Amino acid sequence: MNKLVLRDRLLDFFFPQVTCMLCGSAEQVQGGFCAECIGKMEPYRSRRIPKDAPYTGAISCFVYEDKVREALRMMKFRGQFDLPVRFFAGKMAEEVRKAHWKCDCVVPVPAEPRYERKRGYNQSEKLASRVAALLDLPMEKKALRKKRGTRSQVGLSMKQRMENMEGAILPGKSDVSGKTVLLVDDLMTTGATVHACAQALMKMGAKAVYVVTAAHAILEPDYKEKIKD
Repeated sequence: MNKLVLRDRLLDFFFPQVTCMLCGSAEQVQGGFCAECIGKMEPYRSRRIPKDAPYTGAISCFVYEDKVREALRMMKFRGQFDLPVRFFAGKMAEEVRKAHWKCDCVVPVPAEPRYERKRGYNQSEKLASRVAALLDLPMEKKALRKKRGTRSQVGLSMKQRMENMEGAILPGKSDVSGKTVLLVDDLMTTGATVHACAQALMKMGAKAVYVVTAAHAILEPDYKEKIKD
């Protein structure tokens, strides 16, 4: 039995989450969330990537709204990351398998040092560690680092985000030369962060970069109409 699966079973047996972390319901709770809340999490269906993207493919599991937003904020800002990480990482690994991506290692998007110190962890690293374990891949957690003093992306326009990330991602200590990398983050908004990370990995000699995120923020007002088409 996989050590990760064994750990989860032991935690669920000795410390079961009997109510939904999102709504408090005790009905059909599995993995921290009830079936009703999970049913309200809308899958993100677009697979389009920008023409100038330094990555080969990108997948986001859910649309960043309502229950998904609440669960990610719980994981990111409130320190309640174990069950949300298990849930989202499981979905991310499942989507990567479906896409038949042949990756050699997993790399998390790095956090700005002061924010990581404040929270005590990097949520992307938590996700990446579990995705790597589920896919039986090594994780190169020190492949990238974020320059100190980088401005937060919150509230910035797409242009400002791209400018803010210019030169913000630096090579780390891990060697990714010749490897196909799976880049992991919690949320994609404009794509500026994963663009900068993938660009850095390619400059470090990576063979190719694929991106998987737990959620994707909808910036296009006609997104749902495009998906229907």
